[in-house]
Amino acid sequence: MFCQDEKCGREKRPLTHPPSASKLIAMSSRNPGRAVAGHDVNAYLARHVPITQAMGIRLRSFDAAGVTMTAPLKPNINDKGIAFGGTLASILALSGWALTDLVLREAGEVAEVLIAVGTTEYRAPVAGRIVARCPLPPAAERAAFLDAYRLRGKARLRLEAFIETKAGAAALFHATYLARRPAARR
Repeated sequence: MFCQDEKCGREKRPLTHPPSASKLIAMSSRNPGRAVAGHDVNAYLARHVPITQAMGIRLRSFDAAGVTMTAPLKPNINDKGIAFGGTLASILALSGWALTDLVLREAGEVAEVLIAVGTTEYRAPVAGRIVARCPLPPAAERAAFLDAYRLRGKARLRLEAFIETKAGAAALFHATYLARRPAARR
């Protein structure tokens, strides 16, 4: 497991289907590449999506349950004293992007990952640390995604993510991500 923050928590509440630990052999928490992959994501975001630094968005963990990203409230507060909706949408979209990218990397694939469709439902205000979780889809969906990518050089992955608070999910995010071969390999 990769976890830079002891507060990243172990209680995971996927929106639809939790991954079965026995089916996550390739996504094992014993995979030493997780820490490197997590560092790479944060370095990539700092370099190519600089606004994430100002917002304090960081990948905190990538484990058998999925991706957890966090951001502090202070730089993301709105005039009502709660998290800005744009920050919530951004961290949710980035959590899905990171999960898609990391699933591909763990399978030995390199791809450009883009969001194709995304919708956010805001359910409750967030008045503290922002925690976004993007659960791994079932093993069969991941396998189909990887097979399609290997066959056609592009594939789509549907993901769900949520903003976690003590009171439950404050925001829900449904998205489809597109993975395509990098331009030089197309």
